[in-house]
Amino acid sequence: MFASVSGDPMSLSPKICYKWLGLIWGNGMSDYKLVYIASEFDAGRLGFLGTGVFFMALGLVMILVTRRSNKRVDSTPPRHRIFSWLFFIFAVLWTLMAGTGLGLDWLRVSNALRDNDYHVVEGQVDDFVPMPAEGHADETFRVKGVHFSYSDYTMTAGYRQSEVKGGYIHSGIPVRIGYVCAPSEQDCSDPLIVRLELKDQSPIREDSR
Repeated sequence: MFASVSGDPMSLSPKICYKWLGLIWGNGMSDYKLVYIASEFDAGRLGFLGTGVFFMALGLVMILVTRRSNKRVDSTPPRHRIFSWLFFIFAVLWTLMAGTGLGLDWLRVSNALRDNDYHVVEGQVDDFVPMPAEGHADETFRVKGVHFSYSDYTMTAGYRQSEVKGGYIHSGIPVRIGYVCAPSEQDCSDPLIVRLELKDQSPIREDSR
């Protein structure tokens, strides 16, 4: 149920009014159906970071093996020990950088959804270019002039499921998209999709992934 609001409704700030509109949208008073929101669990991101953890473990094993072999008469050549340490250090740095980037991205998106601090565009999907099956290019499209691009192979905190991988977005369908811009972008040239709704007339799968 809605909470009561005292005072003159016309005196409500634009931000409060916007939150009420978001609450109305989320309670069925719309011909759109929510099929994706960025706060949903994405196992692919954990798998992405898991790759880094795997290589960290592999590098650590290499270091331990070379250290043990040093105790024998036929000790490991120095270049092998150096390679083991470089491999391990690179794996640690890569995992830390990737994890930090994804973490900050997710925090920004979560705050935007919590505060309803995101842009909304509604209309037909135009200029749709699906991602090739081999995945060597992003999937791209426009909605009322706003350009979007994503790929299953690019880790972000937003929507990234291509049509060839069972995604929801197809050419010509009516959509309503919530998106955020990167803090460093003045023109929002690479928006991140944080919320995706399809009109009820569009075919909608029961699974959200």
